[in-house]
Amino acid sequence: MHFTLASLNDPSRMEALSGASQIGFPKAPDGLIRGDRIAWLPAYLALVPEDRATYAALVAKPLSSSNLGGRTTMLYTRQIKY
Repeated sequence: MHFTLASLNDPSRMEALSGASQIGFPKAPDGLIRGDRIAWLPAYLALVPEDRATYAALVAKPLSSSNLGGRTTMLYTRQIKY
Protein backbone atom coordinates (compact mmCIF):
# COMPACT_ATOMS: atom_id res chain seq x y z
CA MET A 1 0.00 0.00 0.00
CA HIS A 2 2.82 2.42 0.78
CA PHE A 3 4.21 1.86 -2.71
CA THR A 4 0.85 2.78 -4.23
CA LEU A 5 0.42 5.86 -2.07
CA ALA A 6 3.98 7.04 -2.70
CA SER A 7 3.34 6.69 -6.45
CA LEU A 8 0.51 9.23 -6.30
CA ASN A 9 2.90 12.19 -6.28
CA ASP A 10 6.01 10.52 -7.66
CA PRO A 11 5.35 7.81 -10.25
CA SER A 12 9.06 7.30 -11.05
CA ARG A 13 9.30 3.89 -9.33
CA MET A 14 6.17 2.69 -11.12
CA GLU A 15 7.55 3.97 -14.42
CA ALA A 16 10.83 2.13 -13.82
CA LEU A 17 9.01 -1.12 -13.10
CA SER A 18 6.56 -0.85 -15.99
CA GLY A 19 8.88 0.69 -18.54
CA ALA A 20 6.16 3.19 -19.47
CA SER A 21 5.31 6.72 -18.39
CA GLN A 22 2.35 6.99 -16.05
CA ILE A 23 -0.66 9.26 -16.41
CA GLY A 24 -1.06 11.53 -13.40
CA PHE A 25 -4.21 11.89 -11.35
CA PRO A 26 -6.48 14.84 -12.13
CA LYS A 27 -5.76 17.70 -9.73
CA ALA A 28 -8.07 20.10 -7.93
CA PRO A 29 -7.46 23.86 -8.32
CA ASP A 30 -5.31 23.79 -5.17
CA GLY A 31 -2.98 21.20 -6.76
CA LEU A 32 -4.16 18.27 -4.66
CA ILE A 33 -5.48 15.04 -6.15
CA ARG A 34 -9.22 15.35 -6.79
CA GLY A 35 -11.34 13.75 -4.07
CA ASP A 36 -13.30 11.59 -6.50
CA ARG A 37 -10.12 9.85 -7.71
CA ILE A 38 -8.93 8.43 -4.42
CA ALA A 39 -12.14 8.07 -2.43
CA TRP A 40 -10.94 4.81 -0.86
CA LEU A 41 -8.27 6.66 1.17
CA PRO A 42 -10.45 7.40 4.26
CA ALA A 43 -11.28 3.69 4.59
CA TYR A 44 -7.58 2.83 4.46
CA LEU A 45 -6.65 5.56 6.96
CA ALA A 46 -9.39 4.36 9.34
CA LEU A 47 -7.67 0.95 9.36
CA VAL A 48 -4.10 2.28 9.43
CA PRO A 49 -4.29 5.54 11.41
CA GLU A 50 -0.51 5.88 11.71
CA ASP A 51 -0.41 6.73 7.99
CA ARG A 52 -2.74 9.74 8.32
CA ALA A 53 0.03 12.26 8.84
CA THR A 54 1.83 11.10 5.70
CA TYR A 55 -1.00 10.56 3.23
CA ALA A 56 -4.09 12.54 4.26
CA ALA A 57 -2.66 15.79 2.93
CA LEU A 58 -2.25 14.45 -0.63
CA VAL A 59 -5.88 14.81 -1.63
CA ALA A 60 -8.53 17.50 -1.80
CA LYS A 61 -11.41 16.95 0.59
CA PRO A 62 -14.16 15.90 0.75
CA LEU A 63 -13.52 12.54 -0.86
CA SER A 64 -16.52 10.93 -2.48
CA SER A 65 -17.56 8.16 -4.83
CA SER A 66 -21.09 7.01 -5.58
CA ASN A 67 -19.67 3.50 -6.09
CA LEU A 68 -18.28 3.49 -2.54
CA GLY A 69 -21.38 4.87 -0.84
CA GLY A 70 -21.08 8.61 -1.37
CA ARG A 71 -19.03 10.94 0.74
CA THR A 72 -16.38 8.58 2.06
CA THR A 73 -14.70 11.29 4.12
CA MET A 74 -17.84 11.48 6.26
CA LEU A 75 -18.36 7.72 6.38
CA TYR A 76 -14.90 6.89 7.68
CA THR A 77 -13.72 9.99 9.52
CA ARG A 78 -16.51 11.00 11.85
CA GLN A 79 -14.15 10.86 14.81
CA ILE A 80 -10.88 11.22 12.95
CA LYS A 81 -9.18 14.59 12.77
CA TYR A 82 -6.68 15.08 9.96
